[in-house]
Amino acid sequence: MKDTPLQTHAQENRGSAFENHEGTSAANPPGFQLMASGDGPPIQRQIHPPNNNPTAPANPNGGSSPHTAHMHTLLRAGNTAGLNEYVAQNRSAIEAEPMGVRWMRRYAPRLIEAWRANSAPTGTRHPRWTEAQMQQLFAIVRAGFPDRARVQAYAANPNVGNDARLETIGRMMALAGQAEYILGTMYHHGENWETPATRSDGTTNTDTNRGPLVDHYRRQGGLGEPLAWCTAFAGYLHGLMGFREDIIRHTEVFNSNNRLRGWHADGQNHGRRPGREEPDSAVDGRNDYSTYSGQMILNGAWTSLTNSLRAIYQNRSMNAEAQQTAARQALTTFFRSHPTPQAGDTLVINRREHRSHRRDPEDHTTTVEAFDASNFTISTVEGNNGEAVRGQRIELLANPDAARNTVADISSMHRLGLEFFTATRDLRGQGAPGTAATGTTSQIEAGRQQGEQMLNELQDTVNTLRRMAQESHAVGQGNTVAEMSNPHNIEAASYH
Repeated sequence: MKDTPLQTHAQENRGSAFENHEGTSAANPPGFQLMASGDGPPIQRQIHPPNNNPTAPANPNGGSSPHTAHMHTLLRAGNTAGLNEYVAQNRSAIEAEPMGVRWMRRYAPRLIEAWRANSAPTGTRHPRWTEAQMQQLFAIVRAGFPDRARVQAYAANPNVGNDARLETIGRMMALAGQAEYILGTMYHHGENWETPATRSDGTTNTDTNRGPLVDHYRRQGGLGEPLAWCTAFAGYLHGLMGFREDIIRHTEVFNSNNRLRGWHADGQNHGRRPGREEPDSAVDGRNDYSTYSGQMILNGAWTSLTNSLRAIYQNRSMNAEAQQTAARQALTTFFRSHPTPQAGDTLVINRREHRSHRRDPEDHTTTVEAFDASNFTISTVEGNNGEAVRGQRIELLANPDAARNTVADISSMHRLGLEFFTATRDLRGQGAPGTAATGTTSQIEAGRQQGEQMLNELQDTVNTLRRMAQESHAVGQGNTVAEMSNPHNIEAASYH
């Protein structure tokens, strides 16, 4: 389904993307009302660190975090069943404590294991968990995501080089995307994530762009209407890692890949609608191109690379081995003068199946989960791929005329800069790519550890979740979403 074209919205997207409320309907059943961040059921909820709660009951052992202290006690005793039940019954109170969210984040892997020990699914080849069990797992895993303020502080830390900060933030985005894929696949039992609706003629429409998780991603990505949500999912992942809410809300850059491409390329909001609140200059573009830390590769460069590879593979004087060697050299040369794909990059691809019969081929937005530099392979995680979050592999070395998912399918690549991941509204450039860290040796080391700790904590959470889901046959084998959602790798789960 084609993403939102410029200036063709059917409705007005009212209010903040992080504050919209959604009423109950067939596509949005009771228990899934969209609420402000921190409210509502965990499946449609962002976990943010609480303010210190001076009214928390006194801890018998001292301090103001009795729930956190009791969870420590349960963990030390190995009482996973008791811990699981305690978290379920006291979630809000735990998060209200000064160390509650941080505790949940640090111990999220243990809580996942505790959840697994006490949340056996029905069925073995078609595992299904109850609504209550899945709501609890969503809460545990998302509590393991780093809070926005912590990531924003890291993004603004000059004691870490620009490239290193963007790499860490991008890797955390990709990890969060994998977690959402696993959670959603478990919740929907490997089936369509969109809620079907009955058409006037009595037939069933399965491509509704509506559903408990889909609605959440659309709202958090700034897309209020039930339209194609691939770009909004990329916006959701950016928002998780501190991307500025006012930019998502005002410019609506994550409403479609057309808007994202235009805004990132020249700093202009190409999708502004009549009567829409006008963003100020600090939101509606960049004001320091020379020191902007983001990078991009637009369509012209990808087309040129495609033509170079096409010429190599059409050269009949070269055997297959020579063609592969020449293609590898062409890619190596290309990435010497262009940014190499990395986790967290937004990749817009051109769905080739639409090219032969449409003047305006359909573009689709994905997020890079991993890039294998040894064989020039991109693995993605993406929303609205077959009405679900899934992934795919793009083989840059492949003959663009003989295979799908090659260089010929890429329209543009975007790495949004550190300027947009900070709490300040000042968009002055933080330094061009390659800007080195500043500060003393101890400050640089502290900055490095700051990013490493966040990344490692999230990695532990997602690794534990993935292992649990694979051992339960809920997702396929592999380390990337492209592998886990590949039909050949999920036969054991009997979802497809």
